[in-house]
Amino acid sequence: MGFAPHAPHAISLEQLHEWNCVGLAIDNDNAGHFGDPRVPLLHFMAAATPNEHVVRDIAARFHEHVNGISSSFVTSFVGSHEIQVELLYNVPDTVSPVKAKMAYVQVPEGRSTVLQLVWRVRSFAFIPIVTL
Repeated sequence: MGFAPHAPHAISLEQLHEWNCVGLAIDNDNAGHFGDPRVPLLHFMAAATPNEHVVRDIAARFHEHVNGISSSFVTSFVGSHEIQVELLYNVPDTVSPVKAKMAYVQVPEGRSTVLQLVWRVRSFAFIPIVTL
């Protein structure tokens, strides 16, 4: 199995980027801070939310939203390995903290593929522990 660029259902990375990101008038001067997941997370939220009001609000107050997101770090265990995960709070259009960690994704490049380092984000059900 592999990437088949000639398949009728396959689209290019440029088409995917245009479909998801073009039209988001977001000031991108913080994009160089690769170690900070808040900037790419807000770009993702603006592209992923079906709420047009949230999209406009993120675009209009991008830096306020970035500065309003707080975080803490937790250790997650995968088998016998420890992984540091960042929990992000106060993310627009979410109801629970968002987990962020670095990951690699394989993307097509010409007739080959390359690995790119990305932020993997996901929301999870936040269930508080109550002691009676």
